[in-house]
Amino acid sequence: MLYRSILVNRARSASTAFTALALALLVVATFLFSHGLANAAGAPTITSVSPSSGTTGATVSVVGTGFSAASPFVTFGGTAAPSVVVTDDSHLSVTAPARAPGTVDVRVQTIDGTSAIVAADQFTYIASPTISGLTPTSGQAGTAVTITGAGFTGATSVSFGGSLAAPTVASDAQLSVLAPAHALGLVNVQVTTPGGTSPVVAAGQFTYTTVASAPVVTSVSPSSGLVGTTVTIMGSGFTGATSVSFGGALGSPTVIGDAQISVTAPAHVAGAVTVQVTTPFGTSPVVVAGQFTYVAVGGPVVTSVSPAVGPPGTTVTVLGTGFLGTTGVTVGGVLVSFILVGDAQISLIVPPHAAGTVDILVTTSLGTSAVSAADQFTYVSSIPTVTGVSPVSGLAGAVVVITGTGFTGATSVSFGGILANFTINSDTSISAVVPIGFSNGAVNIVVTTASGSSVVTINSQFTYGSTAAPTVTGVNPSSGYVTGGTVVTITGTGFTGATAVSFASVAATSFTVNSDTQITATTPANSAPGTYSVQVTGPNGSSPNNTNARFTYVSLVPTITSVSPSSGPGAGGTGVIISGTGFTGVTSVRFGGVSASFSVRSDTQISSASPSHSLGTVDVTVTSAAGTNANTAADNFTYTTNFCPVGPFWTDDLAYGSVGGGFYWDNVSGLVWTGQRDWHLFSPQPPRSSILPFWMDALTYGSAGGGFYWDSVSGLVWTAERDWHLYSPQGCV
Repeated sequence: MLYRSILVNRARSASTAFTALALALLVVATFLFSHGLANAAGAPTITSVSPSSGTTGATVSVVGTGFSAASPFVTFGGTAAPSVVVTDDSHLSVTAPARAPGTVDVRVQTIDGTSAIVAADQFTYIASPTISGLTPTSGQAGTAVTITGAGFTGATSVSFGGSLAAPTVASDAQLSVLAPAHALGLVNVQVTTPGGTSPVVAAGQFTYTTVASAPVVTSVSPSSGLVGTTVTIMGSGFTGATSVSFGGALGSPTVIGDAQISVTAPAHVAGAVTVQVTTPFGTSPVVVAGQFTYVAVGGPVVTSVSPAVGPPGTTVTVLGTGFLGTTGVTVGGVLVSFILVGDAQISLIVPPHAAGTVDILVTTSLGTSAVSAADQFTYVSSIPTVTGVSPVSGLAGAVVVITGTGFTGATSVSFGGILANFTINSDTSISAVVPIGFSNGAVNIVVTTASGSSVVTINSQFTYGSTAAPTVTGVNPSSGYVTGGTVVTITGTGFTGATAVSFASVAATSFTVNSDTQITATTPANSAPGTYSVQVTGPNGSSPNNTNARFTYVSLVPTITSVSPSSGPGAGGTGVIISGTGFTGVTSVRFGGVSASFSVRSDTQISSASPSHSLGTVDVTVTSAAGTNANTAADNFTYTTNFCPVGPFWTDDLAYGSVGGGFYWDNVSGLVWTGQRDWHLFSPQPPRSSILPFWMDALTYGSAGGGFYWDSVSGLVWTAERDWHLYSPQGCV
C-alpha cells in the first residue's frame, strides 16, 4: 500500500507540473499572438483591398495569403469587422465597420500572427456629401445652379425633387448643374456620391418659379443631307428634350445645352421636312428655319468643307457622296479647277472673292448638290481680334457681346478654354453665353476662325463673379508708419478683377487679389500722420468710403544720427542741424531737458537753436507721437564757455598791436569805451539771450570812424582801425 501511495503521489506531482507548464506555454503564446510575434514566418499577408474606399457597411474583398487558419480576426484601423467570410486561403469577404472618414489600415489576425502594415492594406472611408447653399435658389428648368457644401468628389447625380441632373464637379466643395425639368414649387436638392446621398436641409432647397416654355428651333445645320447625317439644331428650351421629329420620323437627341441639340437624321424619303423638338414642356412650332432636305441617293451631296474659312487661295477639301463623274464645281457661282480624289472627296483652291460666305456646289450627270450649310465657305481677310467685351463681368449663363474684327466664319468662342454657345452678329460682333466652369476670377475670351485665333489682350478679359462694385469691410493691420511698406490684408466683397488699391488716394506700392473677398496690399508712403480712407477699384467701380475702410499712418520713433555743431556757448542760441529719421510730426526738441525752438526740414533733418544751459554735455531729444529717441553718443551737445555773460564783458586788443584801438563793452549797461570817445552809449543795447550776430554802429551817434561790429558766433569784431579782427578768445569774466 505504501508503494502504491508513493506511485500515486508521484503521478499527481507529474500531472500538476505538466498542467503548470501548459499554462505557462499558453500565456507565452497569447503574449506573442497579441503582439503579432507568434509564428512570424506563417503570419497572413495582404496584397490588395477592393474596393479601396467606401462607407460603413461596404463589402470589402481582401486578397493575400495565410487566411485559412481558424476564425481569422479582421480590423479596420483597430475596429473589428462585424462580418468575416473566408473564401479560401487567399480571399476574405469582410464588412467594413463603422469609422469616421479617413484612411485606415486593414489587418488580418490568425493564430499564426497578424499581417504587417503595408500600403496595399489601406481603405479610405468616404464622407457622405452635405449641402450648405445654392446659387441661385430659384429659377426655371435649365437654370445654371452652383451648389456649395462638402464631400462632392465623385458626385454621380443631383436630384431636384426627384428629377435627376448630371453635375459638373468643380471641387470637393462645389459643383454646377442645370436644373432639370420639374413642376412649379419648392423642391429639395440632394447630391449623390459613392459616399451616399446628402440629407435634406433648408439650405438645399430650390424653387421653380416659372414653367419653362416650349422649345424653339432657330437653325438646322446642315440643312440637307442623306439619312444618317449628323445634324446640329440651334434654338432655346432644349433642356430635357425627349425626341426630335424629321417630318414625323423620330430621332434620339443628344442635348449639348439648352440652346443646342445634336441628332442623327432618321430614315425618311427624299424631300424637305420640318424638324421639331419635343420636351416635357411641349413641341417646337413649325418654322422655315427648322427645315431639313433629304437628298435622293445617287446625286452628289456635299457633307463638309474643310477648312470652312480662309482667304482667297486656300486649298479646300470637299467631302460628300456621288462625286464620280463630276463635270463642274462652283465656289460662290464661279467655276473652279478641281481634283477628283474619289467618289467622296474633291480638292480645290478657292478663287478670289470678297469677304463673306458662299456655297461650294458639285455637278454630275445626276444633278447638282443641294445648297446647305455643310457646303459653305467663308472668305476672311485676317485672323480675328477682340477689342471689347460687354459686360466685362458676370455669372455663368449671362449673354456677353464681344466686339472686334474678323469674326465672319468664327468656329468657336472660348472663356478660359471652355467653349461657349455663340451667335455671329456681324464681322465685328458676336453674342456669346458665358459657359459654366468658373465661379470667380478673370479669364480670357478667344475667338477662333479658319484664319487663326484672336490674341489675348486686356480687352479680351471677362471676370466671373459679382457685377457689383467692390466693398471694403476691414483693413488689418489698421495702422502703419508714414514711410509706407506695411503689408495689410483688406477684406470685403467684389474684389475679383480689381485694378487698383489706394491709401489716401495714393496707389498701393503693390497688391495681390487673393480671392473675391480678400486682397493683400503694401501701403505707400504718406507725408503726414493721420487716418485716411482705403479704396479698391474694379471693373464695376470703386468701393464706397466707410468707417471700416480706414488706415492710420503713424510716425516712426525718432532716431538721431548726428548733431552739428555738437557744441556751443551756455548762453544758447547756437544754430544746430539735427540729422536722423522719423522727424515727421515732431512735437518738441530738448537740450538736456530744456525746450528749444525748431523747424522740421524733412523726415531726416531738423534745424534748431540751442537754449541756454549750464556748461557740460547733454543729450538732445526729439519727440513725436510715436515716442522719443533713445539716447546715444550721436545726440550729445556740449555747452562751452559763454560768449554773453551776465556781468561786464571786457575786451582789449592793445596786446595785439594798434595802440588806442582797443574797446570795452559792458553788455549790461550797453556802454562801450573806445579810444576816440571814452565811455559812450552807442545804442540802448537791451539784455539778450540769443547769440545771433550782434551789430553795433556808433556812426549814428557821431564820432566818425568810431563805430564797431561784433559777430558773437565767430567772435570777430570790426573797428575802423583794424578791420575784422579776433580781439580775444571772447572768454567770460
